[in-house]
Amino acid sequence: MPRARTNVAVVAATAVAALLTACGAPTPAAFLEQSDRALEDATSAVATTGVALDQLRLRRLPRPYGTVVLTEQEESLGSTQQSYAATQPPASEQAVYDSTTDLLEEASGLVTEARIAVRRGRHGSYAQIRSDLAEVGSQIAEARQEIAPTVAER
Repeated sequence: MPRARTNVAVVAATAVAALLTACGAPTPAAFLEQSDRALEDATSAVATTGVALDQLRLRRLPRPYGTVVLTEQEESLGSTQQSYAATQPPASEQAVYDSTTDLLEEASGLVTEARIAVRRGRHGSYAQIRSDLAEVGSQIAEARQEIAPTVAER
C-alpha cells in the first residue's frame, strides 16, 4: 500500500509540474508571431470598419447592415484584444507587448466609436472616425513592420 501511494504522489507531482511549465511565457519568437497575428486581426477590423463607414457615408450600405458589420468587427477585435492581453510576454519583449496592447486598445475603441455613431445616426462624425481609423491603421502597419523581420527569421 505505501508504495502505491508513493507512485500516485509522484505521478500527481509530475502532472502538476508539466502543467506549470506549459503555462509559462512563450518563447520570444512565438510571442512575436502571436503579436503579429493580433495586429493582423486589428488591421482587418480597422480596414473593414473604415470601408463600412465610407459606404454608409455614401449611403451605399443600409444602416442596419452597417451596424451588424461594425458589431461583428467590435466583437472580433475585442476577442483578439482579450486573448492577447492574457499572454505572459517574455521579459525581452515587454516593449512589444505594451505597444501591441496599446494599439489593440486604440483600434478597439475606434471600432466601438464607429458602431455607436452609426447606431445613433451621427453621419457627421463618420469622416473624423474614418481619419482616426486610418491613423491607427498606419501605426499598426508600422508595428508589424518592426516585428516582421524577427517573425520571418523563424
